[in-house]
Amino acid sequence: MKKLVILLIAFTLTNCYESIDDSDANCSTDCSILQGKVITENNQGISDVDFTFEFKRWSTLGSYQRTISKVSTDNNGNFYDEFYLKDHEIDPEKKGYFLLTADLSNLAGNTDLLLPLAQDFELSDSFKIVDRNTPIEQTFYIPKKTTVKVNLNNFVVAQEGDSFVVQSTFPFGFKDPNPVTMATTLDTDYELYSSKFYRATETNNTFEVVLAQNQKNNLRIFRRKNGVNEYEDLVLDVKSTSPSEITIDY
Repeated sequence: MKKLVILLIAFTLTNCYESIDDSDANCSTDCSILQGKVITENNQGISDVDFTFEFKRWSTLGSYQRTISKVSTDNNGNFYDEFYLKDHEIDPEKKGYFLLTADLSNLAGNTDLLLPLAQDFELSDSFKIVDRNTPIEQTFYIPKKTTVKVNLNNFVVAQEGDSFVVQSTFPFGFKDPNPVTMATTLDTDYELYSSKFYRATETNNTFEVVLAQNQKNNLRIFRRKNGVNEYEDLVLDVKSTSPSEITIDY
């Protein structure tokens, strides 16, 4: 009897999840359009970036996922596809959302671009769609990479857990219709991405901190002194005349 109950539960759970891949389907009527561009500075297009467009709906009663489109950017950085959106997917009264995900793994060998860490290569934008006739337009920005030498000096641990850390933040990703305060500070319409943490381990430390070239970047300096946390922000307008070295004291 126990085995039968387990099998019935497994069968029920299996049937609560539906996954469909319609990315190869052709659309002839009532088609919706997905289009956009992947760019770096000076509006230069970037090829070989893959996108996946999906609809997802999750609930306690079951989940549904449909892969609608898989498309790549051309030599000019453009991507385009047409497909049919189902009625329940564009019904504003229904739960669910669309997800456009960029896969940057094909750019892994590019040393000129400022790319996220490997585990963060998939970046997504979620939204609702209620009109088949309105094109879905997205722009994705990848900055070019530069660095600044940051000296974190005079770090003396007074209490266990004290730390001295710097991290950069810069424009990266999809255009953001609801920019956060820091995006406004950096004068960007795009989402933000932050570098790894550069942590002081000696009294005096030197790091080559990555920055987005020809963009405003934020350097956030974290200090924990005697168990008390504090931070300060330093906005860098990274141009050819920007300082190549910055020294910060603990």
